Amino acid sequence: MIALRHVEKIYETKDKKVKALSDVSLSFRDSEFVCILGHSGCGKTTLLNVLGGLDRYTSGDILIDGRSTKEFGDADWDGYRSEKVGFVFQSYNLISHQTALENVETALTIGGIGAKERRKRAIDALVRVGLAEHLRKKPRQLSGGEMQRVAIARAIVNNPSIILADEPTGALDSGNSVAVMDLLREISRDRLVITVTHNDELAQAYATRIIRIKDGKIVSDSNPYQPKEKKLPAKESPLRSSMPYSLAAKLSLKNLAGKKVRSILTSVAASIAVIGIALVLACSTGLNAFIDKVQKDTMSATPVTVAVKATTYEPYFESILGYVTPKKNASGSSESGEDGPTPDVTINHTLRNATKTTVTNHITQEYLDYVAEIDGKKVTYDLGYSLNMKVYKTFYTPFGLAGNKKVAVDAMVSNASKWQALPGNADMVYEQYDLIGKYPSAYNELALVVGKDSSVSDALLTSYYLDVYSSDKKGYSYDEILNGGLGSFYLLSNDQYYYKESEESEAFSEKTVNIVKRLVREFLQPNETKENEIRTQLDAFLGEGTADKIDCFDGNSDGNKTGIELKIVGIFRLKEDTQYGMLSSSTACYTQELTDLVKVLSYGGEFNGKTYARSAVTEAQLADMTKSVLDPSVVYTEEREKQNALASLGYSEIPTTIRFYPNTIKDKDYLLDYLDAYNEGREESDQVKYVDNVGVAIEYVRSILTGVSAILIALTSVSLVVSAIMIGIITYVSVIERTKEIGILRSVGARKKDVVRLFVTETGIIGFAAGVLGLVFTSVAVLPLNALFYSITGVARFVRLGVGQAAILLAASVLLTVIAGLIPSLRAGKADPVKALRSE
Repeated sequence: MIALRHVEKIYETKDKKVKALSDVSLSFRDSEFVCILGHSGCGKTTLLNVLGGLDRYTSGDILIDGRSTKEFGDADWDGYRSEKVGFVFQSYNLISHQTALENVETALTIGGIGAKERRKRAIDALVRVGLAEHLRKKPRQLSGGEMQRVAIARAIVNNPSIILADEPTGALDSGNSVAVMDLLREISRDRLVITVTHNDELAQAYATRIIRIKDGKIVSDSNPYQPKEKKLPAKESPLRSSMPYSLAAKLSLKNLAGKKVRSILTSVAASIAVIGIALVLACSTGLNAFIDKVQKDTMSATPVTVAVKATTYEPYFESILGYVTPKKNASGSSESGEDGPTPDVTINHTLRNATKTTVTNHITQEYLDYVAEIDGKKVTYDLGYSLNMKVYKTFYTPFGLAGNKKVAVDAMVSNASKWQALPGNADMVYEQYDLIGKYPSAYNELALVVGKDSSVSDALLTSYYLDVYSSDKKGYSYDEILNGGLGSFYLLSNDQYYYKESEESEAFSEKTVNIVKRLVREFLQPNETKENEIRTQLDAFLGEGTADKIDCFDGNSDGNKTGIELKIVGIFRLKEDTQYGMLSSSTACYTQELTDLVKVLSYGGEFNGKTYARSAVTEAQLADMTKSVLDPSVVYTEEREKQNALASLGYSEIPTTIRFYPNTIKDKDYLLDYLDAYNEGREESDQVKYVDNVGVAIEYVRSILTGVSAILIALTSVSLVVSAIMIGIITYVSVIERTKEIGILRSVGARKKDVVRLFVTETGIIGFAAGVLGLVFTSVAVLPLNALFYSITGVARFVRLGVGQAAILLAASVLLTVIAGLIPSLRAGKADPVKALRSE
């Protein structure tokens, strides 16, 4: 039961107050057909809107089932309309982009009815009003009478206790008017139906009660009702309504689909900002990935190194980037002790800092024991020794000498000291290199390192005394190299290479002679002319100025080769996707077994089941560590000098170099922290410092690129602001266009925040579409950009957008459009439902 007690409704304008209802007191039966009659503007519709909770009364009270509504809030009135009231309007007020079935279902959806149940109830309601054949038709496909019956079906589908009809026959012909009134009379048999009409004849024919109103006051009531009622205290209504996101999304999608061109153009325009930022991020991501790949590769090629003597490029990078500035102490003077005011133009001391590029260390057994405790799953390491290997290679001169014969020469390989030991972990090599032939495993096996294109430098070939100048030879086949095409190398022990000229001699000498002097011996009558001729022909063969730089081993006799033969058994070719390899390009690599052999040949020990005595030169050096046995004029005063002297002879129990190979960049951070921990609390002279030239270079480059990327993103983000303004305008236009829909939704119980949700969802859909379009375009654009970049640099998949970044961009696009449309959406939520229903 619903009752009005002394209800007044006053509309206020700037100039005056208008009393639409004045001291209205009415009670209605639970089941009756009430017609309210009166001339236009007398307050009939206002009374209906107040009864339905669309409009608020100014004073008095409305009792619903004996309970006061004075303390009702918006949510209570929304729940009341959803559960207890059904509206039928003169202009039907159907949502144009929904079918008849969907229009009826909307009230159930807001009421929280499940999908299966609401579909059944909506169909039943439409069948009851005679529209079983028109379920899927939209309002524009129905006649006026059919649209009004859809409105009646929507009003009764929730089984409300009150039906409020405002001029339900006002827009219908007489035939449809009678049909609608018949339907309302039938409905009134089990519920309260209150209708407003101008048609006195229809009211007299159908109504069980006629109430006349004039100037906001009740002037007559044909069948008044005064129940014995007990007024209950005002209390929050348990009725609640809610528009689910599914309905908001469905309504928004249908509205957007009805304006396809505008929706598409809006999404495309909004996607431009996404495209710009996505491409910048894709390039930045690719660049960082490329830097990471370079760093990962170069971590092997140029590992973190602890060495007796090493070079660091950190001061160099600091200087060229302008990061070196004088540090001030508490008194304001510079650390160098130079006092005085800071000049306007300061000197960047690159030359002074250059003295700091050399890092020297004293590696101790204590440090080696500390390194041995490192996490082997994260970092592997190799110990390097200064082997100073004495290697020669036999080649034949390309020109004739005495008797027109070609002479075999045992020339020392000057770059043998730069040969590289293979790391203990072969998997690291296989990760970066393709192997042709055999992986070296024995002490006498070597491997040649070539580039991605299987190239080898002419400098290497000439150092091995191979002709690259006078001949037309373009290169070598793999088989040719593996079968001795580059010749054999011979390793000499200290005893084979060093000798004393006499027992009385204090110093050891080397068994070498300049190549020109060696060849002059082949002439029966050597002279200066012949010597110059030999020098000229050697320079033509091996390059200008090389003749005087080549020494020959002068210890072979009777054609027998002295030393241990070393052969190339494998070729390492850098893989296409590897930027920098861990092995030096165009050089030879040897095994750890060869390292062990060289050490044994120097200071004695057992190798392959054979015992070797310590070499004479090493024995002599150990006997007197105050000076060099090779040059007694060189005096040693520091322990490091003595250690280096023994290392130069292949004698070194303590390694001269430790090379660390982290598995990942994260593991590298662990390594650096681990090495730094050793130096904590130690005097600087006792600290062991590492060199990380790759890390220094990479971090400086990364910092610059990060800054550039940030600037580009900031510039691109300007388009986001433009996009946001555009979305706000489009949403505002949509709110204006859908004002009547707002009123309809409010009349069936939708809350203010449900209306806000509707438009927020619509802007979110636009943002989602814009984000997807932007990401799709970016994904397509990446292909030609990568192809172009590859054609220029040879780096594949440089431009790349990560899945995480794409997800963030998509979320950002949705969030931005939602924020941009929030103000007009909030405006829509505050719209007066009565005024909204009157809008066209």
